[in-house]
Amino acid sequence: MALNPERGVECFASDLVSFAGPDEALPALLELADRRSAPSDAARVLAVASTVALAAGKNEIASALRRGRSSSIRRAPTCSAVAERTASDDEIPALEGLYHRLSDAALGPYGERAVHYRAARQLESAT
Repeated sequence: MALNPERGVECFASDLVSFAGPDEALPALLELADRRSAPSDAARVLAVASTVALAAGKNEIASALRRGRSSSIRRAPTCSAVAERTASDDEIPALEGLYHRLSDAALGPYGERAVHYRAARQLESAT
């Protein structure tokens, strides 16, 4: 059985958390990511897994998942949100690198400007 390509991973994760809890959902999501053949599909599952870990208060796990897939920019909103919430003061240069990659991947000048404004707000509040 295949998951719905649009929201299947998110719905699956939500059901896992609701019925089994985050402690059972995280290993199941990591296993699902391992079984994905396309790197973008695996990154999507890991993005969802990092938000589950973050919501469960497992910031170290969320941060590790985020670092493990930060080169995949396809899930940029999720990646940047998790990165902003889990980044320590030591990881500010990595956060800046993420914003540069997001800016490079942005579509058009408005998207690029939005990334720069978001980076400025986040980095200003971090200092």
